[in-house]
Amino acid sequence: MEHFHARFDLPGMHLKFPQMRLASIGPETTAAIKKLGCAPLVEARVHTIEGLVGVIEKPVRPPAA
Repeated sequence: MEHFHARFDLPGMHLKFPQMRLASIGPETTAAIKKLGCAPLVEARVHTIEGLVGVIEKPVRPPAA
């Protein structure tokens, strides 16, 4: 996450593209994303590329009001 942020400035990208949604491969990445002031929409249960792709492929239901 640190390398991605160093190159692309995640908070700046999120301000420029507010429709952008984030996905995390696991708890450490989620913590790093939150430390930057952002939040992932989903986090993989299985912390592998396959787990990340699997969670991205599933439809996301909006939070209950």
